[in-house]
Parts: sequence; C-alpha cells; structure tokens
Amino acid sequence: MAQPIEQGHGFLRRTFLGSTPRKIFWLYILMIFVYSLIYWLTNSIEGKDNVGFLESVYFSVVTVTTLGYGDFNPSGTLGRVLAASEALLGIVLIGAFLNYIAEQRASKLERDRHLILIDQLLRSYGVFRDAITFQCINRIEKNKPDNQKEINITLENAHQYSEMKVFREYLFKDTDKKPGNIHLLLDRFKEEEDFRDIFLSELYILSKRIEFTLSNIHAKDNNSLNLLITFIEASSRAKFTSVHRVDTLPDYLTLITQDIMAGVPNSGPWRDYDLYLENIRKL
Repeated sequence: MAQPIEQGHGFLRRTFLGSTPRKIFWLYILMIFVYSLIYWLTNSIEGKDNVGFLESVYFSVVTVTTLGYGDFNPSGTLGRVLAASEALLGIVLIGAFLNYIAEQRASKLERDRHLILIDQLLRSYGVFRDAITFQCINRIEKNKPDNQKEINITLENAHQYSEMKVFREYLFKDTDKKPGNIHLLLDRFKEEEDFRDIFLSELYILSKRIEFTLSNIHAKDNNSLNLLITFIEASSRAKFTSVHRVDTLPDYLTLITQDIMAGVPNSGPWRDYDLYLENIRKL
C-alpha cells in the first residue's frame, strides 16, 4: 500500500518548535540580534572602521546568510567560534524552513490525490450498481408473464432502482406472485450463461478499481480496508468458481448480489445502509 507523507519529518522540524514558517522566521531574526549583542559585548569583530552595535548587526546578518563580504572579520578564537556557530545555525534554520514548505506542498498534493482516487472509486461503484441493477431486473422481468411484470427498466433509469433499499425491496418484497424475485434471479443465473459472464465482468472491473485505489492511497480506516480486500477476494473466488465449480456458481452469484446490492448478508441481520459505499467513503 502507498504510504503517507510522514508528518513531523526529520530532526529539523522536531527541534525548532515543531516549527511553522513564521516561528522559524522570528527565531532567525532573534538569532541575528542575539549574536550581534554577543559580538558587540565581547569585541569579537575587527574591521577597518570602529565596530559598534550596528556594525555587529551587519556582521551578524552577512554571517548568518553566509555572504561574508570580508569588510569585517571575527576576532580571536571566540569570534571565530561564534561566527562558525551562527553560520551553521543559519543553514539549519533555512533548511527547516524549506523542509516545512516542501512537506506542506507534498502533503497537500497527497491529500488531493487521495480525494481524487476515492471519488473515482465511488463513481466506479455507482456504475457497478447501475449495471448490475439493470442486468438483474431486466433478466427477471423479461421472463415473467406480461400480467406479472413490475418494472420497465432501461440503462437510463437503472439508477432509480440501484439504491440498496430500493433494490432489496424489489428482490424480497412480499408478493402473491410466485416464485419471488430472488428465486427468479437464481433461475436466471442458472439458465443464462451470458448473464453470469456479464456479472463476473462487472465484478472483476470493480475489484480491479478497488485494488488500484488501495495500492495508491493510505487507508485511514482498517475496517474499510479489510472489507474491500474481502471484496477483491470474493471477485477472485467467483472467477475461480466459474472455471472449476460451475454448478455452484449461480448460488454464489446470488449470495454476492444479496450481500452487495441488497444489504442482505448470508448470515446476520439485514443492513440499513450500503456497507460498501460507506466504507469506500471512510478510506
């Protein structure tokens, strides 16, 4: 899985106040004046002119920025130690500042990329639900007698019936028409090979989109991550079953439809929300 940009990266930011650019700036300015005062009080600078406090500030600025014009020089061992330490601290602070800016930009790019990938996955999931809804209802309805048909579904209006509770009501609602729609769906899976192939294709396409997304983001919720990995495994298992256990494939596809599309797991209570939609949003 892709890992996030580490926050608090490196020694520099942890050392300097967990620092924001503003804090680093004021620390930089403070350091210039502190060193200026020390230079002035210890007479650690020599030059052509008399060295006062303003000259000490000037020397501190050119030292911390590593410009070093040469018109003033550190005097004695103490002066050299002070100038060297100030130059090193200046480099460290500038490094901390640039590190922070680069890290913030990288983090923003990572967040934007994360949101784009999740949005694309949500769109793919919606397309999957619409496609499966159309295939299931269309196959069921076209094999009913005319006086028992309930819905005239098309690719254009499939979205109206793809919401979990609406689809579940269609499959499981109380009706005098026998057999019920869920049983008719199982019959279609048994009798129509092209239906099984289309279903497996849609399942495979969505599983690859999920796999791509998970490999390019850092999931924020482990439960969501585990659920979507289970979806990928279910898709692979369905593909395996289609090759090696064709006799059990209709039952397996019906169970998948109930769970993903209708919120009716093989065991346990019916769900009041779209489990897969909610967990994609939590990534």
